[in-house]
Amino acid sequence: MFSQNKIFVANMENVPDMVDYIAKIVESFAPRVVFETILASEEILVNIVSYAYPNGDGQLAIAWEDDVDHHKFKLKFEDAGIPFNPLRYKEHNVSSSLEEMKIGGLGILIICKLSNEIQYTYVDGKNRLIITKEY
Repeated sequence: MFSQNKIFVANMENVPDMVDYIAKIVESFAPRVVFETILASEEILVNIVSYAYPNGDGQLAIAWEDDVDHHKFKLKFEDAGIPFNPLRYKEHNVSSSLEEMKIGGLGILIICKLSNEIQYTYVDGKNRLIITKEY
């Protein structure tokens, strides 16, 4: 069951506050888990605030669930912005040179590499992205 649901205005000015909120949630875990969670979360947050609400600020909810028995936690990011399934774009050809690479998609690759599992659904007019991190 997700807890600590917090709602933010989804704009770039609030990204540091959102990252701080997540950092406080995971601060007791191993430094590697903290670093990877914060990096993946920041990528997710920047994507949401940059693209979900092109006509103005919307809301972004962050919740978390700790599964102590299985040594993993989940972070849920939910917004009512433009539907966007990042899992459709997780493949990126990183063997190309920088000049040949397509713009975009590297943030999604980072999120996939730093998370143990990613789920996306679009339910009741909301994007719901859940990342799972083992600790």
